[in-house]
Amino acid sequence: MKKLKLAIGVLAFGLLVGAETRLAAFPLKLTSVTGTITTTATYGANATTTSNLASKVSVTLNHVITVLSNEVFLDLGTAAPPDMHIVLDPYTGGLYLTNGSGFHYDIKGNGLGNFRIRDVATSFNTATTVEQDAMVVDLGFNGREPNGQSFEFDLRTSARFKFTVNASGLGTVNLSGKGGVGYGEVNSSDSGVSFGSFTATGSGVPEWSGPFSVYWWNNF
Repeated sequence: MKKLKLAIGVLAFGLLVGAETRLAAFPLKLTSVTGTITTTATYGANATTTSNLASKVSVTLNHVITVLSNEVFLDLGTAAPPDMHIVLDPYTGGLYLTNGSGFHYDIKGNGLGNFRIRDVATSFNTATTVEQDAMVVDLGFNGREPNGQSFEFDLRTSARFKFTVNASGLGTVNLSGKGGVGYGEVNSSDSGVSFGSFTATGSGVPEWSGPFSVYWWNNF
């Protein structure tokens, strides 16, 4: 089945490139990240040299943006804009920082995060242009805190994807994941576990006609 999917995807990609000058895109603004990271600061060869009390910290969207802003400063040598927000794109798999003035910083390309839709079970109605999908989504961020210590918050979560298009052709997408778990790290801890949820929303004119799930199946 994977080989068949790959073959179909290559064919569909070729047809798409022939018809369009670029791949479809539909950026979603990350509006909420909430969760915790529980860590063990130090593991040693025995109980004496191992931290025997796990610690827990809360994670918010502002916390993640603070870490990424610090990485932007370390990379570019200038402070990141104060009005930055995180954008993820289900059509391209992109994950980046942007603002209202044209700032753009590739989170995935700089090794500071990950966004991937792993699996999709779809329900759609072409007559009403409504789609509601169940998904498995990976979303994670990593970097250095302003204090120089490491941070990592990774989630793999079940997610809900709702896509509607109105009579004027304007599409709206809501993507939300709850109860995600994955690796976590705070203050350069030796090991840890992340737990959390996220929401992302966006609207615009879709560059792909038809259900998103069909696009995903043929291109990823």
